[in-house]
Amino acid sequence: MTHVGAAQPPDSQAMEERYRRAEALIQGFGTKSLVQNETIYPHWIIDASNTSTYCFWYERGTRVDNRSGKEYRLVDAKKRTNTLAFDHELLSHALAKASNQEVNAQDLPISHVTITLTPVIVSFTAFDQRWQFLAEEGICQLLQSTLINDSEVLSPDGRQIAFVRDYNLWVRVAATGTERALTLDGEEDFAYAVKGGGWGADSSGLHGHPALWSPDSRCLLTVKRDKRQVHSLPQVTHLPMDGSARPQLTQSKVAYSGDTAIETYQILNINVDTSQACYADYHPLPAGRNEYWGYAKSKLSFWAKGNQYAYFIAQERGDKVLRLVKFDTYTGSTQVLFEETSETQIDIMPDTMNLPLHQILVDSNELIWCSERSGWAHLYLYDLTTGALKHAITQGNWRVRDLLRVDAKNRTLYLQTAGRATERDPYYRDICRVNIDTGEIITVLSSDHEYLVNYPESITSITASMLGVMTREASGLSPDGQYIVVTQTRADQAPTNLLINYQGQTILEVESADLSALPDNWQWPEPVKLLAADGKTDIYGLLFRPSDFSPDKSYPVINFINSGTWLSAVPKGSFHTSRGYADRHYFYSAAMAELGFIVLNLDSRGSPLRSKAFLDESYGWIPAAANTDDHAGAIQQLTQRYPYMDINRVGICGQGYRCGLQNFLERQDLYKVCAQMALLDNRLIGCTVEGDKWEGINGPDSNTHRYPEELVSQLKGKLILMHAITSEMSAGYPSTAVFRVVEALQKANKAFEMLMVPGSPSDSFCSSYMTRRGWDFLVKHLLEITPPKEFSLNDASI
Repeated sequence: MTHVGAAQPPDSQAMEERYRRAEALIQGFGTKSLVQNETIYPHWIIDASNTSTYCFWYERGTRVDNRSGKEYRLVDAKKRTNTLAFDHELLSHALAKASNQEVNAQDLPISHVTITLTPVIVSFTAFDQRWQFLAEEGICQLLQSTLINDSEVLSPDGRQIAFVRDYNLWVRVAATGTERALTLDGEEDFAYAVKGGGWGADSSGLHGHPALWSPDSRCLLTVKRDKRQVHSLPQVTHLPMDGSARPQLTQSKVAYSGDTAIETYQILNINVDTSQACYADYHPLPAGRNEYWGYAKSKLSFWAKGNQYAYFIAQERGDKVLRLVKFDTYTGSTQVLFEETSETQIDIMPDTMNLPLHQILVDSNELIWCSERSGWAHLYLYDLTTGALKHAITQGNWRVRDLLRVDAKNRTLYLQTAGRATERDPYYRDICRVNIDTGEIITVLSSDHEYLVNYPESITSITASMLGVMTREASGLSPDGQYIVVTQTRADQAPTNLLINYQGQTILEVESADLSALPDNWQWPEPVKLLAADGKTDIYGLLFRPSDFSPDKSYPVINFINSGTWLSAVPKGSFHTSRGYADRHYFYSAAMAELGFIVLNLDSRGSPLRSKAFLDESYGWIPAAANTDDHAGAIQQLTQRYPYMDINRVGICGQGYRCGLQNFLERQDLYKVCAQMALLDNRLIGCTVEGDKWEGINGPDSNTHRYPEELVSQLKGKLILMHAITSEMSAGYPSTAVFRVVEALQKANKAFEMLMVPGSPSDSFCSSYMTRRGWDFLVKHLLEITPPKEFSLNDASI
């Protein structure tokens, strides 16, 4: 078939070159080889008297002879200078001599770095040991210190380290390494100080703190997780890790919607000196999405002064009732200070995967609390003595996105908000200060950009740490709030890292992104504003074009869908400056466009980060987070706006959530092709993680909503289903979801393609091979071109 305005199909070599360009782009997500220094992670230096030096160091990516490396830079805010933090050649020679190992000065093999000034001393981890580089002497010394990993937590006095072993809570003396168990009766399904396993695994291996130290370092506030009565989910591993031929059966405990027995927590305090445990006199709490990073790290509990009183957040099953509870850790008695209720769901993580925004003011015994009770995410001030609401700190038809810093002495909060400037994209964040008592807001930095301020608990920092970037102690704000390091970005522009003062004045342009490895003629994606299917709500998307784009040609369109009730799909910054999963969407969409498509990302009604009403459009039916009519309407609007977008060649690439497949089957009049890579069905995820919160304890109304297997009779287009039987996330992505659809397709006598990969427990849920096969399917059926034969796509797993 020939399409009007279509260019001559590329020959096999030209098509393979497209795949190579797409491969380079997709590999840019998991590495820093494509784009470097999009954002930086400042580590502010404090002197021996605990006073800010107004200096910070950061890790800068370098590129020498097409090889990526790194160097460490020192910025002096007062002097407005940016220099090398130390002599890299000297350190490399000193470390090589002391360790008897090869050391590359252009890519030092060091991590967990700390730097002090006057004199310059660099402490770091290398070769599984702790070292200290004395810059003036030019020597490296081996330190006799205990290494602390990311799943351990150091006491405030620096003397003890809490950790988990064999389902029990332990402590280790930092100076000697002596270890001692604080609990003895922990077991796999009744374990101390562990994270929620609603995904079928303990949060997919993400690090969380096992417990929360009291300010005086004498007690540990923690949890005991109970899965004993939860139903087992059997899974078969067809390629065992030990290489044996016999398949292996594993069991995970996962509760589904409607189950009576669910995973729960008990709150308790442990006296470290006596190992005596005191349980809170409160019923067990459901272990849900809020425990994604671990109960302590997720800020679901916090201490008052001393070690007698602590507080915890009790969110009931279904997330419609939430309470703040005061816990006397000496007696176990509890007191509910205040309660929130909602007809739908209460989201205490208003920026989805970021941590909750509440903050205790210890000295004044007050609590800053974030709530969507007004219809927007705003901050409120509570009296922790009585539980009484004092007043709203912020208010209006906009939302608070981040709480960057609390200056209790000056009663000032440093915030990021979105939607205050009504003429701009409502997802763009600004930076401002607000007075806790008066609510007066002073804008620090605001323009038609997304502003990214990194701090340890942000999802951007957590994601970067998974790529090996040192973010654990990094903060965009100086310790006293006088300076801020901020990334100014947009999806259609190169990001710039600025050092500003608290008034918003630029002190120094610290770093600009290195884009030199991007494909020739790189096409920046275009942010697009569209109208939802209700005819009144603005929705926002991002449109990607290939590097050889010409408006005189005709292009098929791909609707890239990986939306969820907690997952904002559209990148607001370029490359790694988008939050959470959106940075992945940026690279993957750009890669697909490079094959010869126009690719659309869209945040429809039912997705997060706008008003509560906007999100609640998907309450009761999770697939509505990618509202079918909004997506279809957006494509129709765009094809009218841009004639080169071919309305007769529209496909879907779905990843993860079933929204892609759902939209495809519901709108066969529009979508001709669907490549669904991994299929996540919320019915088959731990109910306290997904279903209970967004669809209710009893699940969706079966008379109103239909699942994909109930829609397959409508199939007319081309469909491929791809899934890994076993992966690191297979308990949350069970193959059952695919097989339910496949069985229905067979019964309906429908033609389709399927790729089931056996996988292993260490594999990604969507491998490079699956990604390439998805590309091939879209190229064959939308571009109507034969894809390169057996193209080897490397390092492109999700």
